[in-house]
Amino acid sequence: MRVRADDLSSVPGDSRLLRPAERRELCALHLLGSRREEWIRGRVAIRRAVARWIPHASRCRVHSESSGAPLVVGVDCTVSLSHDGLWFAVALAPGHALRIGVDLCRRVHTDRLAPILRRFTGRGVQLDPVVQWAALECVLKMRRWGIMALIGSDARVRRDGRRVLVHGIGPDASLHVIDRPEFVVVWGSEGQP
Repeated sequence: MRVRADDLSSVPGDSRLLRPAERRELCALHLLGSRREEWIRGRVAIRRAVARWIPHASRCRVHSESSGAPLVVGVDCTVSLSHDGLWFAVALAPGHALRIGVDLCRRVHTDRLAPILRRFTGRGVQLDPVVQWAALECVLKMRRWGIMALIGSDARVRRDGRRVLVHGIGPDASLHVIDRPEFVVVWGSEGQP
């Protein structure tokens, strides 16, 4: 699995950057303003990652599954996308044998995450709130679960060097973490059920 985080502030939120099928999907979603621009930049980020890591597939397109998760059409790979402001992270794995997840969370959210973690998990804040939140989000994305799966959970998160261990919300998960001054990226994978 490969992961990349990019600042896409230089990419305009312009629908002309999309493939025709992506433009049709965008129109059907009726997104406006910043949400529309994020959606466009997300597709650009995914296509850039595919082109970088799977060069023969550079003309791929991205479709949204019913869950909202991105699906790369015409390429045998699994993808996960995260964004926070103008920062985007893409995780890409060959084939479909793995469920993957990635979450990018900017450090500007540190103060507001503590009460959110207390609300959603019985144990509250257990470590750096940005790392903890990104780890929980990553697990939810891997399993295609919504945020409500955390309510009343006994989710436990522990840092172990460059890994984060998550227990108490389904099978245990061992995730990778990278800290940057501006953000944290957490990613992981597990086999299909």
